[in-house]
Amino acid sequence: VKAILSSIARQKGKKQKQARRFTLEHIVATVKQLDLSKKRNIRNKAILLVGFQSALRSSELLQLRVGDISHTPKGLILEIGRNKTNQFGTPSFVPLYHGRNPF
Repeated sequence: VKAILSSIARQKGKKQKQARRFTLEHIVATVKQLDLSKKRNIRNKAILLVGFQSALRSSELLQLRVGDISHTPKGLILEIGRNKTNQFGTPSFVPLYHGRNPF
């Protein structure tokens, strides 16, 4: 019976559990815990803030390089190449606007 139920679940699919949302309060609390006297934590803060603000996938964050970031008077522009929904690598651009600094 267990094998049959497992087979049915595989064929029909199973409703996935939605992850709890990660709010601004969560990101502020997380960043405040970082010891910014260490270089790696400065990098980690930048990755966390850019990832939260841009809503990029982790694979897209990993592909970012300094040359993919452009400075503008209103903020930053991230150039994203190949990703899960863009298999041909046509660049897309993600704006990150200046905002109020809760840190």
